[in-house]
Amino acid sequence: MAGVVTIKIFASLLHWAKEPQVQIPLEGPTPLQSIVEGLRIPEEEVAVVIRNGKQVKLDIEVEPGDTVSLFPVIDGG
Repeated sequence: MAGVVTIKIFASLLHWAKEPQVQIPLEGPTPLQSIVEGLRIPEEEVAVVIRNGKQVKLDIEVEPGDTVSLFPVIDGG
């Protein structure tokens, strides 16, 4: 089933992605890691991944129609 996955990118991850939201065409289930690599976001910079409202790991497959939010590591003191 072809369609798009919506990727929402937050905070410091925008340094690499440039856009806060992108839609990526998919033909079927696709590893999220390959999408993140395609956006040139270093995997180690992604701390939290939310797919369709649920926290997941970066090693999942996403499908057309999914919405994924990527949040960075947050340092503070």
